[in-house]
Amino acid sequence: MFPCATACVQGGLSRITQGQPLEVAYGSQVTLRNVLSKPLPCWLHSHKTNYPIRYENGRGSSHQQQVTCYPFKDINNWWIVKDPGKQELVVSSPPRPVRHGDTVQLLHGMTSRLLNTHDVAAPMSPHSQEVSCYIDFNISMPAQNLWRVEIVNRESEREIWKTILSEVRLVHVNTTAVLKLSGASLPDWGFRQLEVVGNKISKGYHQSTAWTVEEHRYGRSKTLDTASCCPGLFN
Repeated sequence: MFPCATACVQGGLSRITQGQPLEVAYGSQVTLRNVLSKPLPCWLHSHKTNYPIRYENGRGSSHQQQVTCYPFKDINNWWIVKDPGKQELVVSSPPRPVRHGDTVQLLHGMTSRLLNTHDVAAPMSPHSQEVSCYIDFNISMPAQNLWRVEIVNRESEREIWKTILSEVRLVHVNTTAVLKLSGASLPDWGFRQLEVVGNKISKGYHQSTAWTVEEHRYGRSKTLDTASCCPGLFN
């Protein structure tokens, strides 16, 4: 990049990120927007509703907590980036940045459940895996909640995950499935929100498998600061 262009980009970062932290760290509280965002712009989302035990066509589900892509700003779009080897849910001092190739867990801020996928067919895309927030029903269905961060537009192999700027693929460690927006609308039981799946056949780059951190704050307490992250929802 030409020096003047670099300076312009760097000078505009504070405007682009609107004062948010630039570097994603363990303990960061984030919203993840899908890069494709078709048919609508949408954010990775979960809520306190489970997948039906059986669908209308007779196929079964895990009956775990639904994960979708939601086309509106919402408190249920917030996730905490967690270090799998630690219990802490806060950003350390100094912050420990997340880099390309690191393994993370994504904890749903409002329900405290971890993003999960497994060898269960997705509701609308049966050739892909269901994505859920894990509930331990004690039925020999172990948690599979580790995700590898791949920064697709990186300039180095240990690049730091950045707010707005980084396009990230989240690759499931257990199954190599990639977190993907299928674009299909769920039925009424899924509130007509958009389906998110684990896709094992995704090769190379596609916008439907890329996510950007759009909103970001450093967590300083063990719970999601709802007043700080979503003030408009509580006025």
